[in-house]
Amino acid sequence: MSAGALSHPNDRRQPPTTQPGTGRRPLDRLAAGFLLLLMGVGSLVLWIGLPGGVLWALSRLTESSTQHFLLALIAVPAAMVLFAPALLCR
Repeated sequence: MSAGALSHPNDRRQPPTTQPGTGRRPLDRLAAGFLLLLMGVGSLVLWIGLPGGVLWALSRLTESSTQHFLLALIAVPAAMVLFAPALLCR
């Protein structure tokens, strides 16, 4: 048998689009930067915007500050849990 008869057709692989160590393609870098920006904005909304929005809404719905902050102890974590799947969408 010859050596060519033992080789598998998938052994003839195409060369990569970039050489090892030279970096990624520009489109991949742009997509990675965009995803990083989206993750950063989502995190800011989750940790700053959402609690602020919930506190503002509760200030309009409640009359006493005690009731406002007691409801906030429940509403802010609940809103974060409900918003978190939006960050995990694929």
